[in-house]
Amino acid sequence: MGKHTQGPWKVVSSGEAGGGTIMKADVEKIIRDWQSECSGHPSMHNQGNVLLGKLKALQPSHGWLPIDTAPKDGTEVLVWRPKENAQSRAHVGVDFYSEQYRSWYKSRTNQQPTHWMPLPAAPALHSTQEG
Repeated sequence: MGKHTQGPWKVVSSGEAGGGTIMKADVEKIIRDWQSECSGHPSMHNQGNVLLGKLKALQPSHGWLPIDTAPKDGTEVLVWRPKENAQSRAHVGVDFYSEQYRSWYKSRTNQQPTHWMPLPAAPALHSTQEG
């Protein structure tokens, strides 16, 4: 059985070198696909709902993760950009990886991010604030 940590989950299978990163959205898709295959079995479908509820309750890992573990599917994430030179500052921003440019789209070429973390959930809006 693999070793798991809270999401994004780093998965390392025993007996195998390597592993990979599984995002919460990937697990949600797996559960939903499984539910559709079990549509004729209500108890199995209900178990999927329980799993989805537990998945939503998980908090993302605390702290910055190495940039090579970030999603490369256009998902926006928080990124840490190091100092570019003596006059610049390191800073945090929101960015996404562009397959077309093979780099982080909103980051300068010479200031590509070194770390990332998932965006926090959006704040809850009151009905008077929703537009």
